[in-house]
Amino acid sequence: MSAHKYYNNYRKVKKEKITESSIPSRVLNLLKETEDENTRSFLSSLKNYYDHHDGLTKKQFTALADIEKASQDKSSTDYENWRKDYNTEKRAIAKICAHYYRANPPYYAYIIEKVVSDDDFVPTEKQYKSMCGNKYTQKVIRETFATPKFKPGALVKGRKTANSMIQGRIGAVIETDAKPIVSAAKGSKFYSVLFFGDNEIIYCEERYLKTLKKLDKTDII
Repeated sequence: MSAHKYYNNYRKVKKEKITESSIPSRVLNLLKETEDENTRSFLSSLKNYYDHHDGLTKKQFTALADIEKASQDKSSTDYENWRKDYNTEKRAIAKICAHYYRANPPYYAYIIEKVVSDDDFVPTEKQYKSMCGNKYTQKVIRETFATPKFKPGALVKGRKTANSMIQGRIGAVIETDAKPIVSAAKGSKFYSVLFFGDNEIIYCEERYLKTLKKLDKTDII
């Protein structure tokens, strides 16, 4: 197959589209019930997209269903009790998980943007447990709160398993927990490191660094 023919075939692939006729009325009903301006703006964008494309993308449709479910849950007494229990610790954990899922789409698309951008947003208890109670985010939470292996000022060396940008290189740790964790793997805590000879820091995961014990001929300074 020629490159030109392959490209033409590739261009014909379309995203899955949801064309349910009930979507406009569902959006309008939510607009009547919703006071939050950011949510209203998002719902309006869904309606405009549906009007111009005769449907929603799968991701948009999932977000619409999330808003509907949240709207139903928030009308209950249980939600008000949960809202009172949603303390600083839960909010911090929700943000940790939201950053993880933002880097690993497509799950919880609508919820994570609200959690990250709106400090007043309170997900439902079901949303919180679903997003923060699964095996992946539990690992992310543990890694986030784990004691850093390297302290600021520590000299470190890029492991052989690291990418070529830091492999074998020596640098000094500038900051621990420098970025939100985006992997459920062990040793995924981020550090900012200034490697010798560089003018800018590089963000490195803990699993790709080791303590510098002594210099040898393979070290890159």
